Amino acid sequence: MNKTSILSILALIILFPLFSQKAPIKFGKVSMEDMQMTAYPDDTSAAAVILCDYGYFNSNTFETTRLIRIKILKKEGLGWADKVFPTASKSAIRGITYNLENGEIVEEKLKNSSIYEERVYEDYYRMRVAMPNVKVGSIFDIEFTFFLIPVEWRFQDVIPVRWSELYLESSQYIRFQKTCLDINP
Repeated sequence: MNKTSILSILALIILFPLFSQKAPIKFGKVSMEDMQMTAYPDDTSAAAVILCDYGYFNSNTFETTRLIRIKILKKEGLGWADKVFPTASKSAIRGITYNLENGEIVEEKLKNSSIYEERVYEDYYRMRVAMPNVKVGSIFDIEFTFFLIPVEWRFQDVIPVRWSELYLESSQYIRFQKTCLDINP
């Protein structure tokens, strides 16, 4: 093997991790800056803000993992703590609510008793999640994994979205089509 081949292989090994997709946030890690936010700078009238909505579809396992982080800014935003997710088969769901108490971040984990599963048809379910102890100022994370291709993704919503990303691995078995709609408030 010549020097060029060895250097090429070595470069690929070193550079490959740089191209792996990482979520912009980590489940269970919130910043003090986000906790102290009392209004979203880009829309001060917002009752809540989606800080991050990240999805990753693995084409080898047909598994999708989604991580959502929402900040409640006003009383009118409390309804965002009750989420509904369509899934195929039963899903693994975990969640944490964060509150700022005496300058410290206090966590409360989602309990199984707050997860309601409704069978819609055969292996299709609707998961309802009621996050615990959510109040004005709370942030909550919900992460769930399910075996289904994401059929819909909203990059914008009725409340502001700071970050939304859906990473789809390419596959020879799946063809994706994107449809862009211009929805102005």
